[in-house]
Amino acid sequence: MRSTELANLSEWTMRLGHRYPVGELAAMRRFWLEESPQGPDEGQWSRLLAGEPVQYILQKAWFMGRTLGVDASVLIPRQESEELVAWVLEEKAYHSLACLDLGTGSGCLALALAWKGKGRPVYGVDLSEAALQTASKNAVLWGLESSFIPKQGDFMDQAWIPPPAVLWVSNPPYIGREEASQLEQHVLDYEPHSALFAPGPHPLDVYRALAEHFLRNRVARFFWLELNPLYADECLLLWPGCQTQIREDMQGKPRMLRVIKEGLQPELDDQSFA
Repeated sequence: MRSTELANLSEWTMRLGHRYPVGELAAMRRFWLEESPQGPDEGQWSRLLAGEPVQYILQKAWFMGRTLGVDASVLIPRQESEELVAWVLEEKAYHSLACLDLGTGSGCLALALAWKGKGRPVYGVDLSEAALQTASKNAVLWGLESSFIPKQGDFMDQAWIPPPAVLWVSNPPYIGREEASQLEQHVLDYEPHSALFAPGPHPLDVYRALAEHFLRNRVARFFWLELNPLYADECLLLWPGCQTQIREDMQGKPRMLRVIKEGLQPELDDQSFA
């Protein structure tokens, strides 16, 4: 390692070493060096010291090996979401199918599937207009603006009508309020609570609403979701007449669910995209 790199590492340790574990500090510094042409200024050091995530300071995050724009309107993409995308991509026969991403946030799921699916059409649905603006900017950043269609909508509303798509994905807000004490402080302080915490009295209500929309939609056939591991078994009961499979994440938690309607064929001719 060159002496200048040693000095940089030393400064990061001197300023922030009492706040962050060594491994996390090294990851933060590596991300900064790759995404910024210069080191933090004094204002940015203060924000880092206050616990603001480095991704929000630089307004960038990594997902599937690419850079996404992020701000306080959206969650910072997690590795678990990359695992969900990887599972969807195992189904190579469906790479061209139109996709609906419910609670799109930064657009990370939808855009990764469009990118890997050679420009498949994707709808990104979110209640937050600010999140949809962020996702649309990311579509331009990835050169997928012709594939990504943002739609403002609330899937918790039974009267909401989903855009037509055979393949659905979602990382919905699923954390219960009683779980807040288990979250890291910087997550509570900076990431949007509307994207973290389940609306309504119980996290299972989110999956119940998603299941109701999916089951009565005549176009939808496949659904991949991120799960709240505390309610994975209960979530399996919400999809009568469907094949269901849970997959664990890298930490061994039941984190992902795949649902397939049985005895139905994708209505490929009914996938308008406008």
